[in-house]
Amino acid sequence: VGDAAQQGDSDVSPDGKLVAVTRQEGANADIWIIDWERAGNATRLTLDPADDINPVWSADGARVAFTSYRKGNADIYIKNANGVGPETPVIESSSNEIVKAWSHDGRYIAYLFGSGNALDIYALPQFGDKKPFPVVQGQYQKNEPQFSYDGKWLAYTAMARPSYES
Repeated sequence: VGDAAQQGDSDVSPDGKLVAVTRQEGANADIWIIDWERAGNATRLTLDPADDINPVWSADGARVAFTSYRKGNADIYIKNANGVGPETPVIESSSNEIVKAWSHDGRYIAYLFGSGNALDIYALPQFGDKKPFPVVQGQYQKNEPQFSYDGKWLAYTAMARPSYES
């Protein structure tokens, strides 16, 4: 999609007209928006010198959540998809928070939280006090949480970590 570039994870907008992608240019990665209808015209969404990766569209297509390493570890930010306005931090801590999905009703963001290989899956409400809560925890590798269309279920992958006990 778009011109030739080293591109990583991507997410198609809810209306199917745009694609948000991670694009590597030089030493860092940024989020770009590619317009399918305008011959793959690409616009850079993020400008920070740190890596910005994992774009995820909001349900209304107005915003993009992404993971940024601008403070030395992975945190989650949101920016208006049209590029207007600041990149707003959603969650910042000394642990890693890696955005993975936004529910179809726009009410929750699912993300990985923690450090090492056994990151937990958390949900961040986009209403009320916006206090995150754990959804799946445990000493095994969890990844790729995705909301069901009706928002009642969360699918994810899991893999047991090998035991090295003698």
